[in-house]
Amino acid sequence: MSDASGFQALTDRLPKYMDELGDCDVLGMNTDAERRTLRGKVMQRAPSGRGIYVLYEDSIPMYVGRSDDLASRLLAHGRRSGTSENSSFAFNLAKEEFPQSDALTRRQLQREDQFKRLFSAAKERVRKMDVRVVEATDPIEQTVLEVYAHLELNTFNSFENH
Repeated sequence: MSDASGFQALTDRLPKYMDELGDCDVLGMNTDAERRTLRGKVMQRAPSGRGIYVLYEDSIPMYVGRSDDLASRLLAHGRRSGTSENSSFAFNLAKEEFPQSDALTRRQLQREDQFKRLFSAAKERVRKMDVRVVEATDPIEQTVLEVYAHLELNTFNSFENH
């Protein structure tokens, strides 16, 4: 997809992906039963297991992500033992609540007791969110779709490197 027509074809498909995303069933991740059956439900929507996902809180889109293993990635977001790397959305939610977050490095934040409590609460918050997924197998298409969905849905994503 390196030529202009390839990119144009990709961008022409983006609204279709958004329609698919909006039409698909909302999947819960809150209860242990929902978490146990999440992989099967994701595979019904995205048989390859690859694509993008949107986390929703009270029907409001909060975060867009992409993965080549959607079910594992989704479960990692709300895992109580999750780290700043695999629970990145919760980490960023906690950073918003922590007054000194801009002055501290990622490692320093994780040593602060108050931040640890906020991060734990944020993981629980994410755990209670619902999700929608759409299959996208090409990594370039996933990348562009993730950014497009973020812009269309006005989600929390920062796209900052860390």
